[in-house]
Amino acid sequence: MTKSTEKANHLEQVYADAETDRLKLEEKLKVKVKVAILTADANEEPCVVFFRTATTFTKMQCIDLAMQSPMKASATMFDATVIREASDPRVFQMDNDNDAYYLGAIQFCGGLIKVARNSLKKK
Repeated sequence: MTKSTEKANHLEQVYADAETDRLKLEEKLKVKVKVAILTADANEEPCVVFFRTATTFTKMQCIDLAMQSPMKASATMFDATVIREASDPRVFQMDNDNDAYYLGAIQFCGGLIKVARNSLKKK
């Protein structure tokens, strides 16, 4: 097996394990759970982060906040929805070595806000 094939197989396993864990969390917490798999470097182990569905109030708060400060809104969404006990601890380490994971998770939350805003427009 080549190194790239091994890497691809490993990533497939990470995704499969994350999906299994996501389903277990949904069953345990009785809420919808989303997963983000973040990579900062091709040679590093992916960082798996789980998020519970935001409350309607949180969605409204973040949609309003995003008008002035999208990053602050994304950070608010992150703080309100991240499932800390199930997520990779590197996402909480805001130092130079791991800030790419936090920033990636914030960007993921920005996408959740856009989805909430777009679903609001459709109604």
